[in-house]
Amino acid sequence: MTNPVEQAGFRCGRNYTDQVLSLTTHIEAAFQKKLKTVAVLIDLLAAYDTVWRQGLVYKLMKAVPCRKIVGLLNSMLSNREFMVFLGDSESRIKKLNNGLPQGSVLAPLLLNLYLHDIPETQSRKFMYADDIALASQHETFKPSEGILNEDLSILDKCFRKWRLVPNTAKNEVTAFHLANQNGKIRAHC
Repeated sequence: MTNPVEQAGFRCGRNYTDQVLSLTTHIEAAFQKKLKTVAVLIDLLAAYDTVWRQGLVYKLMKAVPCRKIVGLLNSMLSNREFMVFLGDSESRIKKLNNGLPQGSVLAPLLLNLYLHDIPETQSRKFMYADDIALASQHETFKPSEGILNEDLSILDKCFRKWRLVPNTAKNEVTAFHLANQNGKIRAHC
């Protein structure tokens, strides 16, 4: 398994500043060419907590075709028990069969594996862990609107298949341009 080049999260020698710098450079280069950049910023809702275990096991088998290792990881992720303590009160024991254990050294690696096959898009993609930015550049907004809507449709199919949910409260669409009177765009996310 290889991480997509767009993914900077939890990779040796890479961090979020790489993606901020890459996106900023991409936008500034468009200014030099008199292009407008439209970006869609996507945050996946509780990505660590919602990783579908059976989907992860499937992806693990493709990446690490060793039944013993995959079986061990599946066992570690299955039937995890927890309870909540609040003052003198405690909840009943609950079981988790999906999601990744918070604080585990394996969790970032497993999240990267789970997200490594996000499909190709026409727009340029920037990723950091569970945050995705799509950027499209053209002389006018209309082509970017169409391309980004197509890309969002592609990602939506992927997200549904792997039970990932975009966080609609945090998702944003924004335009970077030097012609403020032409700033109205419509993207469906």
